[in-house]
Amino acid sequence: MTHGACGSGGPKGGGGDKCCRDAIDLLMDYLERRLPAAEQAALDAHFSACPPCLDFLKAYRETPRIVKECSGHVTVPGEVKDRLRRFLEMKKREK
Repeated sequence: MTHGACGSGGPKGGGGDKCCRDAIDLLMDYLERRLPAAEQAALDAHFSACPPCLDFLKAYRETPRIVKECSGHVTVPGEVKDRLRRFLEMKKREK
């Protein structure tokens, strides 16, 4: 899944952005180590060779810390919480 395998030109050309999209689509499984070893290794190689994807991966890993840090400073109105809860329950039933 390195850019050489995706096509020349890195993430923005020669088909490279397809592989970047594939890498991002598999991100949760990658981080939770739920992928077959060969696919996990291919993503390791892709992230090490693709600075934009590596930046995205780093930001994705930092998101829970940032949310936790900010959550003590934000008050969400009850109506918004209720609407969000209903929306998530609806999406959960659709699966």
